[in-house]
Amino acid sequence: PTIPQLGMMDWAKGSNLIEYSEDFSNAIWTKNDTTQTEVFGDLPPNIGRAWLIGAGSGTQHMAQLSVDADGKSKGLWAKTVTGTGTVSLMRYHAYGVLNITNDWQFFELPSYSGSNIHFYAVDFRNASTTLSEVIIAGAHMELTDNVGNYILTGGAAAIDVTTIQENTLLI
Repeated sequence: PTIPQLGMMDWAKGSNLIEYSEDFSNAIWTKNDTTQTEVFGDLPPNIGRAWLIGAGSGTQHMAQLSVDADGKSKGLWAKTVTGTGTVSLMRYHAYGVLNITNDWQFFELPSYSGSNIHFYAVDFRNASTTLSEVIIAGAHMELTDNVGNYILTGGAAAIDVTTIQENTLLI
């Protein structure tokens, strides 16, 4: 819940259950037949690092296997290098693909049971996938029905963290 403070700031509690939410090179991320290259310069709002993920051959996916993603809301920033295309984000490839453009987009999957036990940042294995590389940033997963304010994580998940953001609605 967000509590407006006289139209100036919003205070909210949130969590991010993904470890190393901006460091896709970290060993916590299982990388099967993918490459990871840090991208500098063009980043989404409030994000410090982004990564170009390329597909190799074979199983072609990157996931955090140590988290239970079933029934949790998930969020991730993504864009293509050029043009548009499709790829699976935040879920196992069998659950479908998302349309990606070359502008930063925030993708959110609301919580639902049966979504998959792992957080798949990117999965190139769906037959409808048209991309062989995608730029991703800011992995986010919460216990709530929808993803709230982004919380950067390092070596541990962030639980019930108070966030403050400027409220542009002035009274």
